Amino acid sequence: MARPDQIARHISKECLAARNLGPPSRPQRATPWPSYATFVFRLGSGTLLSMWRRYLRITLLFVSAAFAQDRFVAVGADVLRVSRDNTLTRVLQLGPVEFDLRFGSTEPRISPDQHWIAYIKDHNAWLRPTGTGEAIQLTTAGKDSAGRYLPVKVFVVGFTPDSKQLMYSIAPGKDECPDCKRTELLPRKADYGFFLYTLRSRRAWKQPVPESTRVFDIVASDRLFIASVGAYGDVLGLLKLPAHGFDALPPRCASASSCTLAANGSLATCTQIGNDHSQIIECDIRSGTESTVSPEGACITEFQRPSRSPAASHLAYLQIPDRCGSLTRVLWIDQKPRFQCLKADGYGWIDENRLLVQCDQEFVAIDVEGKKLSAIPRKPN
Repeated sequence: MARPDQIARHISKECLAARNLGPPSRPQRATPWPSYATFVFRLGSGTLLSMWRRYLRITLLFVSAAFAQDRFVAVGADVLRVSRDNTLTRVLQLGPVEFDLRFGSTEPRISPDQHWIAYIKDHNAWLRPTGTGEAIQLTTAGKDSAGRYLPVKVFVVGFTPDSKQLMYSIAPGKDECPDCKRTELLPRKADYGFFLYTLRSRRAWKQPVPESTRVFDIVASDRLFIASVGAYGDVLGLLKLPAHGFDALPPRCASASSCTLAANGSLATCTQIGNDHSQIIECDIRSGTESTVSPEGACITEFQRPSRSPAASHLAYLQIPDRCGSLTRVLWIDQKPRFQCLKADGYGWIDENRLLVQCDQEFVAIDVEGKKLSAIPRKPN
């Protein structure tokens, strides 16, 4: 008679043989390839989440690239979007532009990276993304004149070249009717001055700008392009903050009536007025060299509004022909008359090879050769 341990070993061998033998053989069906969703779920929820994140990143990059082809241009009180195929779309239309010799203007500004629009609305400074998102109100001090009090004005100076900061100013308003028979208007209490707003932290700091300056633009977070006001005339140059160090432009540009700086800060393109004429000149800030761009005009307004393209490879300015008696304005590009229209009030660079011109009845997109690319009617402000 077999012992119990022998019987147990025999049963184990039989079970093992049966397991290895398996069921009777039968035809094998082709196994279909699992669906994408089944495959992902079999990999686990962590892998699924990772793949979704990758998909969203790719989608966002694709959408961003598509929007990056659009450019935003501010001309006068209007902001327009210009697509790659030159379709013009009005983004903002604001009230009449106001200028202050010391504090700036209410013209909207586009950040160099094309992500933000700074503008004045309801007497205060606002910041709006060019893509999706809500506008941000930067100031609350701006007020219209009311009762016995003067208005409080807010102006935009500009963005830093890295688009990380924006400078604006708060200025005391003026009596628009000083000869009116009424009680003298009083200034409001406000924190007047220049402020540097950081987009990331959404905070603003007051800047120590001397009172004897007219601020044109911001070159860096610690440098301003200004006119230093003196007893013998204004001198244009760069102001260093907070030390108030001042570097004047080369002599002819330092004494010009107005200038614009190239994006890289190396060139100043200016309108010089003297002896009842105007002339466009240019100065290399680094080397100190000066050059004449246009002939002498027949009046002090014949040549005006010079500017360089974003990469400074092209130069443009406006001319009022016929001894300043014509309503037509001629846009010169690279010292050649490329485009003309009735009452061209201003223009802006779309990119290195396209411009947007504000004519009497329409906005016109042109290339640097003067070819008309598209147009959109102007609306009264």
